[in-house]
Amino acid sequence: MPGAGDAPVDSSPPTQRRHDRSAWLVLAALAASYRRAASVPSRGSSLKNAPLPAISFNRMADAASPQPVPLTNGLVYVDARMPGFTRVRHGRSFRYRDAKGHWLRDINELSRIRQLAIPPAYTDVWICPLPNGHLQATGIDARGRKQYRYHAEWRLLKDETKFERLELFGRALPRIRARVARDLRAAAKESSPGRAAVLATLVRLLDITFLRVGNDEYANSNQSYGLTTLRNRHVDVRGTSLKLRFRGKSGVLHEAQVDDPRVTRVIRSCQQLPGQELFQFQGLDGEARSVSSSDVNEYLRDAAGDNFTAKDFRTWHGTVQALELTRLACSGEPADRPSHASVPRRFSVR
Repeated sequence: MPGAGDAPVDSSPPTQRRHDRSAWLVLAALAASYRRAASVPSRGSSLKNAPLPAISFNRMADAASPQPVPLTNGLVYVDARMPGFTRVRHGRSFRYRDAKGHWLRDINELSRIRQLAIPPAYTDVWICPLPNGHLQATGIDARGRKQYRYHAEWRLLKDETKFERLELFGRALPRIRARVARDLRAAAKESSPGRAAVLATLVRLLDITFLRVGNDEYANSNQSYGLTTLRNRHVDVRGTSLKLRFRGKSGVLHEAQVDDPRVTRVIRSCQQLPGQELFQFQGLDGEARSVSSSDVNEYLRDAAGDNFTAKDFRTWHGTVQALELTRLACSGEPADRPSHASVPRRFSVR
């Protein structure tokens, strides 16, 4: 396992390994900078010394109401079910009431609310009465979706967590890829690939195509697919190559050609099993068993030795692509130059 200051060693193709290493080093630096930033209040901020307003929540609600919980950097964790401020339309603008129904007149409170920039179209608006609450406001948008406004310091903490997670995922990638390669090699000796081989194939596709893992609910209700919910009709196998073609989230058409003999062999075997679902394996009882996104995440946790999920692959590769595009822009190289940052349509193993 790499030391604290080392980038991970990988057996993936040289170009991918170079970009992954660069991304890992940048993410490690970003995570460190966010850790430093999170330990110091923002300029002009007095959160660390700001006392909680003199609000008695026990008098304002029953004992079952959620109570604020102190967090790091002077923040408190709040729940939108706790008593808060409400917004009332007043002509072409708005006025605000506190939990007791009194109009808000405090200049500082009104200024804080204005700075939240809650869209006028939002309904059922709840505003946190605490200036250091991690969640500052909620509302329902025009499409009926609940939206959230978070404290700037909370977003900083969340960004720190995000970069730390990506840094750790970068460290775990060599272990994941080694496990996948081992299971795919073992599958070549089996008459019918088992559960491990099918899951290794899915993780391999996650890693090289950047496609979503899939969700049964979306497949059944919206006919939008991801890797685990693909049907036999979504893949065309020819020789040692295969082509995926399906509609995913929001009806977006996805097409990808994969040149990987081991992956192709497993998928061809899956197609021989009864049923329309693509990714299946034959159980000990001879019955075909499908796999789900939960199975993929369990495989990843076991391979990585940490609590990573399929979504981390898309986050990782999206970050690598963004960093590579930034590098190309800064170096003056053509943006359309073939690179790991360009979303590929063909994926090969060399």
